[in-house]
Amino acid sequence: MQLSLSDVTSCAQRVEQGDPLRFKAVMSARADQRAALFVLYAFHVEVTRAPWAASEPMIAEMRLQWWWDALEEIATGGIVRSHDVTVPLAHILSPDQARLLQRLVDARRWDCYKEAHSDADALTLYLHETGAPLMQVAEEITAGQSAVGADVGYALAVANYLQAIPALEAAGRVPLVDGRVEAVQDLAQGAWDRWQRAKRHKGTIEAAALRSAWQVPLVLPRVIKQPALVAQGGAEPNALRSALRLARVSLTNSW
Repeated sequence: MQLSLSDVTSCAQRVEQGDPLRFKAVMSARADQRAALFVLYAFHVEVTRAPWAASEPMIAEMRLQWWWDALEEIATGGIVRSHDVTVPLAHILSPDQARLLQRLVDARRWDCYKEAHSDADALTLYLHETGAPLMQVAEEITAGQSAVGADVGYALAVANYLQAIPALEAAGRVPLVDGRVEAVQDLAQGAWDRWQRAKRHKGTIEAAALRSAWQVPLVLPRVIKQPALVAQGGAEPNALRSALRLARVSLTNSW
């Protein structure tokens, strides 16, 4: 069944309002690739927002569980609950992809609470699970494969997380297990290494889904050189450089 125009429009509006950077990336893709990406990223907007929509952790968990259960319905081929995002989502996901996205929902449960990650490995797993599954599915639905989605997704998750550190701390969260500049530098370097590994495949895979990570090269190298920027809220890239890079990768069909 084809996605309806109203469903795609509704999802696109959600992405434009909730994740404007990904919206710009999708708009740089071919017209025939945009609909499925808008649906997928609308799901991501809703799941990312769910833990913050309630101050009570149990209610926040219930909101996330609602999305986990919707994915379970898709994975098992059951009747999918009616929602502006779940209905079109059921049209674009395979059962395996729905299971993969359940891992993302599970990882977001950490966002419901104010406790720190238990250790560095737990933080790394959180960043992987909140970034890799989404990019893997995005790559699969646009290119029919997932060659580098996990590495690109992880690099983007780390880049976004480093930019969000001040806001997370202001919200009473403990985002870093080790706040020393050396530890921050190591986190950024590990993500950059995975990005570089993914880039070895540049030109051999469809770029549309991966283009949402266009800011990674503007964030991670700066943090590696100046890790103190993270605590100062200075990891966010310059707006003009960001716009120029998106324009360049769009024109060259790259990422």
